[in-house]
Amino acid sequence: MKLIHFISDRGNTCYGTADPGDPAIARIVTGAPFGPVAATGETAVIARLLPPVIPVAIFALGLNYGKHAEETSFTAPETPVVLMKAATSVIA
Repeated sequence: MKLIHFISDRGNTCYGTADPGDPAIARIVTGAPFGPVAATGETAVIARLLPPVIPVAIFALGLNYGKHAEETSFTAPETPVVLMKAATSVIA
């Protein structure tokens, strides 16, 4: 099941699944991405998609594989390069 996080046309923040027949409509579910979910039988119009989760912090590894290092013309480091990104950098 592919979950989406969205604001409905009524202003409610919801999780749901996109309707295959109409991508502007979502089938609302209860629960959250890291736990059990259940269909409610309700639908809503998707006004705006939201990021799937709201992270507290984002940690990333730079040049974490050889091909990426080649693409950027850098030498792959001997030890991982750890960096942080702002939580506000997550988009829908």
